[in-house]
Order: sequence, then C-alpha cells, then structure tokens
Amino acid sequence: MKLKSVKKASDLVLEGIKIEIDTVDHSQKAVTFTDVKGNVVRVAHRDYNSLSVEVPAPPEMEKKFKLSGTVLGLPVDKLFDDQFEARNELERLESEVRNEDERSLKVEQVDVPVAA
Repeated sequence: MKLKSVKKASDLVLEGIKIEIDTVDHSQKAVTFTDVKGNVVRVAHRDYNSLSVEVPAPPEMEKKFKLSGTVLGLPVDKLFDDQFEARNELERLESEVRNEDERSLKVEQVDVPVAA
C-alpha cells in the first residue's frame, strides 16, 4: 500500500472519527483522533524525532464522605471532607426528624474527582 503525507484534517477520511491536526509555525506537531463515544488518542511529535501516543489521563481522585437519602420526602446529597463531619450532620438531621419513617439517611465513603 502506498501512502502520502497530508497537510489538513479534511484530507483524512475515517468514518465515525473526528481528526484534528495541530500545527505550529507551519509544521505539523500532533494529530488527535476522537471517536463518536468521545474517546481520544493523540499522536504527537516530540523532541529528537520521537513520537508520543497519548490518551487522556484519568482524573485525580480524592476520598470524601457522602451523606445521602431523604428527609421528609426531600432528597439529601452532601459531601464532606471527613467522616466526623458527615456523621455529625446525619445525627443532626435524625434528631430534628424523630420519626424513622420520614427519614432515610446513610454516610458512605466515595471517590470524587479533585477540583481543579
């Protein structure tokens, strides 16, 4: 199969894949491929004539404590930095609504993306 160089993304035809060519000072530095599901692969030219194949890094995660459930039919969904704070809020809500049929709350540890 013979291949030729291309200069613009419109010269590349792949069904279901969006292609972007990154150009700096009239020189092609990278090609980014995105499929219909949003998955991304980037092939970039690095120093010393090497190529780098890149994909998005997973987000950095941190542990939080989530208080969730319902009180008097209203949803509760709060995040806390530590379990002590979450338990205190749970106990406060439980003391305000004594009837167990009108509240359903739990605290669980969850992983959430670190805010940028």
